[in-house]
Amino acid sequence: MHIRDDLHIPKYRQLYDILMHNIEKEGLKEGDRIPSEPTLIQTYGVSRNTVRQAIDLLVQEGVVYRIQGKGTFYKGKRRGSEKKPYLVGVITPLTKKYIYPSILQGIEDCAYERRYSLILGNSGGDTEKEWHLLQNMLQRGIEGLIIEPAMSAHLKSNTRLLSALERLSIPVVFMDCYYEDLPFSFVTPDDVEGGRLAASYLMNWGHRRVGIVYKKDVVPGVLRLQGFREVVRSRGGELREEWVWGFTEAEDQPGMDPARKLVAAFLSLPPERRPTALFFYNDLCAIQGLQEIRKAGLSVPGDVSILGFDDSEYAHYAEIPLTSLVHPKEELGRKAADLLFEAIDSGDRSPRVVKLVPGIVERESMGSPSR
Repeated sequence: MHIRDDLHIPKYRQLYDILMHNIEKEGLKEGDRIPSEPTLIQTYGVSRNTVRQAIDLLVQEGVVYRIQGKGTFYKGKRRGSEKKPYLVGVITPLTKKYIYPSILQGIEDCAYERRYSLILGNSGGDTEKEWHLLQNMLQRGIEGLIIEPAMSAHLKSNTRLLSALERLSIPVVFMDCYYEDLPFSFVTPDDVEGGRLAASYLMNWGHRRVGIVYKKDVVPGVLRLQGFREVVRSRGGELREEWVWGFTEAEDQPGMDPARKLVAAFLSLPPERRPTALFFYNDLCAIQGLQEIRKAGLSVPGDVSILGFDDSEYAHYAEIPLTSLVHPKEELGRKAADLLFEAIDSGDRSPRVVKLVPGIVERESMGSPSR
């Protein structure tokens, strides 16, 4: 084993791991001496400070002890003294569906590089389940937490969760949402900018009458509506309240297809009162809308243009491939993990915010308005 420069793990922590491995491998007995500081410096090509930090950590954990002028010695195994693996928790509304496997892949890749293990929890968007997942993870001794909270638009009213997280001695990183006045780190797409970009894109195609289908109890949905509305108004477009259709996390469950019902409201309007383009909260909703619109005998993009969000695999393979805003997915997961592991390794819990700006991938669901 050797010290690597290409890992994000501090060198003293790498040396600590190596020494723990060697103690176990060589079967040291109580009172056996470990290599001296000069030997470790020469063997692993590290500084004296790195060696001392690694040994200090071994001393703090009761693995070794120092005798002035004689060296450092193995303390021997004691019951319960085995080193626990570095363990962090990840709680998201989904783990196996839609864009979440890509997000989790980013987290897992970063965890592997830094030698952390993950406990994954799927809240299903349920705050009670989320709470029990958190308690279970804390009992298992996690050193940090990444969480995309259930019903994030109402996070501040979830005082039980926030109070518990604020009392923790471990770092917490929120993912896919942002609150400026909460004392945590956040990694999120810039959803206000995403809404602005969507509105600008539709209006650049010539659409002045636009509608939106959004999830109203999660932060991304609320912020996208905010940015969308802002640009439509500033550019003289029209976004009537009857063209703003919202659904909740509880309605967005398997088999419920909330966008179908909302698009039915769009279809019930006389043609002259319909928007010519629709911006959907995500690609799944956009596909539900696309299917309902085509079932009603309308064409996409001939009669109405459709814009999705997430640039998921569903956008690629829809019956009419969807133009979609890009969710950073894997990058989001990696950035969240980076922030968490840096906070664990450095001990610096100062809140940090990373916002990732979305782009657009153009496909076949967009066109100029026909009326």
